This record gives sequence, C-alpha cells and structure tokens, in this order.
Amino acid sequence: MSQVACYGACVHTSQSEWNADLLRTTLQEIRDRAGLTHADIGKLAGRDRTTASKWLHGKHQPDVEAVTRLTTALRASHPELGDLIDQFMQAAGYQVHASTDALIPPPHRIVEALREQARSRNQSLGELLVGEGLAHPDELIVPDALPPDPTIEEINASDISDETKATLIRLHLENRARRFEQERLKRAKPDGRN
Repeated sequence: MSQVACYGACVHTSQSEWNADLLRTTLQEIRDRAGLTHADIGKLAGRDRTTASKWLHGKHQPDVEAVTRLTTALRASHPELGDLIDQFMQAAGYQVHASTDALIPPPHRIVEALREQARSRNQSLGELLVGEGLAHPDELIVPDALPPDPTIEEINASDISDETKATLIRLHLENRARRFEQERLKRAKPDGRN
C-alpha cells in the first residue's frame, strides 16, 4: 500500500495525539533494558543522535517513518520488549492499522503529509485524492450556494415591510458575524478564554 493510500485509508481511524512525558519515559526504559545509547536509538530509526535525544527528552514527536524503522528494528532484535514498543508507538501518537499493520499518524499529521505531497506534485489536495483513488470527484464538489438560513427564511416569510425585512436581515447577519469573530478570537488565544 502506498504511503498516500495508507494515509487516506487511515485518516478517519486515528485519534491519537502524542504524549511527550510517556514517550520520554517509555523510550528511556526501552533504551535501558536493551542497553542502547542515544546514538543507537537514532541509528535504528534512521535519524541522528540529536534527533533521538530530542525524543528522549520529550521535545519532539517522531515522524511515522522514524517510528516504523525504530519499532521494526526493536521487534527484530528485542522481541521481549513488545509491550514497551507498543507503548512507545502509542506515546508517539501512532496506532497500528489492524488490517495492514501500518502505523497510523494522528489526523493533523496525515493532512499535513497529504498537502505536502499535493504541493510537490503541483496538484490540489482534491486532485491528489482523486488520483490516488481515495476520493471520487463527486465527493469534492463545493455547493453553488450555502444552505438556507432558517432565520432569514422566517424573516422573508413574515408579513412586514420589505424595508423592515432588510433591516432585520442586516442585523441578523451583523450579529452572526460578531459571534463568529468572537469565537475566532477565543480560539486564537492560547488559554481559550475571552
């Protein structure tokens, strides 16, 4: 299965996020029990010592390729660490797809990877999904119009003057825009408060 196909097949099944503290403690236990150095961990993962050190200090989430290489190598050379290896994958934010045994990255990483691949091919995300057989063109159509607003429909159906209708619709839209802006600002703040 291609990496894009795996990402597409797995996008709706992964909900795991990485846990820096658990990653750090689990990887440290693996390292200690297997007698490995930072450099050994990096080499098994196809990365350098510095990158492995960042993982061992909980400062960086390993990417799917590094996790795949590391866990494959550890399972081959230290099968007794199977439960710890599973815990490491989970702490790193990955799940194993039941039918393919492929690692599943968290959704935001999947979308980032798909976008990056689309850019590298000079395609839109939709073109990439259709080209890889992960979506049908009919699924990617943007509707010509937004669904009707029930409040505006109610105002238009009422027995008031057109001038009053226009005023009420304008006030409704202004109020809705204000609520959207307040929500956007709320989400932009690190603590999520107003």
